[in-house]
Amino acid sequence: MNRCIGLAALLIAMVAFSGIALAEKEEMILRDGTTGYANVLETKADSVKIAFKKDGADVSLVLKADKIDPHCFYTIRNKHMERTAANHFALGIYCAENGLSNRAKHQIDVAKSIDSEYVEKQKAIPGLREGVARKVLARAVVD
Repeated sequence: MNRCIGLAALLIAMVAFSGIALAEKEEMILRDGTTGYANVLETKADSVKIAFKKDGADVSLVLKADKIDPHCFYTIRNKHMERTAANHFALGIYCAENGLSNRAKHQIDVAKSIDSEYVEKQKAIPGLREGVARKVLARAVVD
């Protein structure tokens, strides 16, 4: 038992020292139907930075959200983003604009639970007063 704990500690120390990240690969599904697996390095409201190997070389690239399948982008962004009202709100708007209305409402509700004042202030943004995003925001704020 102690030997296993010692080996685990040694492995953790080696990984920390070498700078190697133990990252879980995420399935990437693009809107054109292309699929693959990559490590997610960073997510933003409108993009995902990924890393993968191609012909033995390390490659990293930024994929814009409009190139990624909406369900895939939602899953990756939700898993990797910092838990702030702004991030949840932005993801909710993304979902509303991409036909994921239940997920949109959920993300707006999470944003409200983190900072209800932030969500209330967003009602004043003119661009959100149009279309699906406005409807989702109105529904979330009223509930």
